Amino acid sequence: LLLRRSRPHPGEDQPDQVLLFTRMLFRNKHTVQSADVRPGAETVPAAGIREGLKAHSALIIGLTAILLFVLLVTVPFAGKALNVDDAIFWDFAQSNLEAPFQLHLPDYHLKGMDVPAFRDTHPPLTSLYLSLVMRLSASSGEVALHLGFIVFPLLAGVSMYALGRRFTGNHALAAALLLLATPAFMVMSHSL
Repeated sequence: LLLRRSRPHPGEDQPDQVLLFTRMLFRNKHTVQSADVRPGAETVPAAGIREGLKAHSALIIGLTAILLFVLLVTVPFAGKALNVDDAIFWDFAQSNLEAPFQLHLPDYHLKGMDVPAFRDTHPPLTSLYLSLVMRLSASSGEVALHLGFIVFPLLAGVSMYALGRRFTGNHALAAALLLLATPAFMVMSHSL
């Protein structure tokens, strides 16, 4: 986003300035640059390039650390059996393989009771995503399903890292790893 001040405020003798708002993942401060950015204009000093490379390498290191931590926390539990509502999601995903967007299961047996038409009260995208994972992996086993759900803890960690870079600067990786290491998050990251 570029903002240009057309005229200086009273008492200022500065030329027009352009405020460059960079993406929040790469830099959390605004850069003020001369309005004249044509070829032959003032060049970027070498220190600015080094700072950019340093910020870029910090970003890569942070995202790699988040990826490794998520894999460390989730992969050992990929073979965990389905529990609580996971079996219901699995049944709806199996049904969606044959008839996508079907929101009920005919003649369903739930917790010892026969239900003539069991309706899904959860958002349907979970069952659709599970059926996509089943179709892509050619498996309906627990390992494939749990590995397919690794994307959600990764997304949460990267999002917290982006927020941490925006609001804390140097402590973004610590904020993301603290989120990923909380007991509630670790337990929920293994379920469907």
